Amino acid sequence: MKRLLLASSALVMAMVLAACGEKVQTTSSPKKADAKAWQGADDAFVAPGWQAGDRTSWENQLRTRNQAQNEYNKVN
Repeated sequence: MKRLLLASSALVMAMVLAACGEKVQTTSSPKKADAKAWQGADDAFVAPGWQAGDRTSWENQLRTRNQAQNEYNKVN
């Protein structure tokens, strides 16, 4: 009986100590403000016909891309 009590108390102590080992989960960097979607990147990986910083060009590019993915338009 004494051995069972000792083993169970050791198990409880191990569980208590394991719970104390959790690290703090906070971010170390400050929150970065996002840019507008149409301001985008100025690099070689942008779609042709799209100018960075031009909102109407960005909206037209999205509209064209969405129409290309519309299955109803592909069938008809």
